[in-house]
Amino acid sequence: MPSHLNEPFLRFVRYNVVNVITFALDLAIIFILTQFLHVFYLISVVIGFICEVVTMFLINRKWTFGKDVALTRMGYTALVASVSLIIITTITYVGVHFFDLYYLLARLFAGAFAALWSYFGDSHFTFNVPPLSSSAPEIETNRAL
Repeated sequence: MPSHLNEPFLRFVRYNVVNVITFALDLAIIFILTQFLHVFYLISVVIGFICEVVTMFLINRKWTFGKDVALTRMGYTALVASVSLIIITTITYVGVHFFDLYYLLARLFAGAFAALWSYFGDSHFTFNVPPLSSSAPEIETNRAL
């Protein structure tokens, strides 16, 4: 693979490694809340997703994008995550109520669609890095965080 393609590919791989790890956290939270604490599954999905998004931002800002961005940039992640949450909740609901899928299986399908949107959205809006380019413009940083 040509060297100019390595950086965006590596960034995409790292983002998805973080996504898989935080998604496991999300599923664990959903399972515990729903199965043991008897929280309605869609409420559990929202709570798990919020935990996932915060954790993803904190890891991705350093490891994936190599930027010491200010925590105020999390607002952009919140906007991207809002769209992801709509995607996830809708697909999970449709999977459970129309296709009779187990709620965790429906959530797995929903996660695949949301992951694509999330990578492109976070790359562009949160970290100001073109998702398919090796160039990375400077954005606001906060060395203290």
